[in-house]
Amino acid sequence: MEGERGHRVARRVEEALRELERSGGLRDLPGEGRALPADPDAEAGAAWAARHLLRGADAVPAWVELRRVVDERTARLRRRVLAHAAWLADREALLRSLPADRILDARRATERRDERVRLELARGVDELNALIRRYDLHVVPALQLPQVGLDTLRD
Repeated sequence: MEGERGHRVARRVEEALRELERSGGLRDLPGEGRALPADPDAEAGAAWAARHLLRGADAVPAWVELRRVVDERTARLRRRVLAHAAWLADREALLRSLPADRILDARRATERRDERVRLELARGVDELNALIRRYDLHVVPALQLPQVGLDTLRD
């Protein structure tokens, strides 16, 4: 039943195309008379169909999405590290300008916040490295990423 129905649909489509051609509905279309563009998946060998379907569906491999997330988190963490370093520099300048009776309390507050931010940054680096390890499992060695540390994020 399915085969017969498919043949009927194909015949109707062919008839509709012939009618369009007779009536001139297929003339002066964009690209008329030019060769079809090369299929970018043509050289994929046995994987041609899979690549063609993925491209047509705008699907991307999981590792591509993982790489995007790794890059975003790396950039966010780098901005946070640099912002904290700038805050510390500003704070040191402030401490040098404070009257003697306020320096000790301000220094303690600075150290508490610095410790809190360093712990937050260390957790962020650990999470980023876990993502990088996960990404590295999905890609060939040439695409693998090195683990990061706070020192590499400052560069």
